[in-house]
Amino acid sequence: MGKIIKYNLQNVFKNSTFYFQVIFLTGVVSYTLFALLKDMPFNVSYFIFSRILLLMGSSILAFTTSMILSDLIVYEKITGRIEFLLSNGVGVRSYLFGSIISLWIITEFILIFCVFIANFILFLLLKKSINFFDLIKILGIISIFNIGLASMMCTLVLRIRKVNLINNLLWIIGFSIIFGWNYIMQKIPLNAKYDSFIFLGLALLGIILILVSFVFGKRINNETVVLTIP
Repeated sequence: MGKIIKYNLQNVFKNSTFYFQVIFLTGVVSYTLFALLKDMPFNVSYFIFSRILLLMGSSILAFTTSMILSDLIVYEKITGRIEFLLSNGVGVRSYLFGSIISLWIITEFILIFCVFIANFILFLLLKKSINFFDLIKILGIISIFNIGLASMMCTLVLRIRKVNLINNLLWIIGFSIIFGWNYIMQKIPLNAKYDSFIFLGLALLGIILILVSFVFGKRINNETVVLTIP
């Protein structure tokens, strides 16, 4: 499992395109927060800030998860590298858990970098920023969801044999998360009580995804992983 994690991290962090995408996402998050919060008093902007972070954090995870999985696991299924690894002593469970952990580490890096840089830029330009402990709380909730999302997405990619279906499903799930959370955020009033329910709901969703992934993961075997249909 450790070798899978190391290999996946090296593939991503050695790719210059990855850093361009991180910088681009950071710019989008920073500009959006600046545009929305610049004319608002802080007692109002705090709730909007937390909502936007939840929405953008989930959106960033949905987008980057789909992108990274396409470049890693889906690509390895197409090229036959997974078959090579399994035939050389790597267990299916080790590959699955290694992929989940490496995907979680990569997406957490992107999320934390984007959020902290955006928060710092807001402080420099507007003298407004969310305090460190609230920021950690929001990121912690998103991270629980992220573990569930990474588990579910990796399990689906290894469970489904048809590559075209996998690629379509990754983007459908990604856009469903983005637009679904956007719809929910618009319907729920700006209030500390409602924010608590949102945080709890996102954490519970992450836990549910982990449990569902565990059930589906039991059916993954060498044959399921290796036999890939274009």
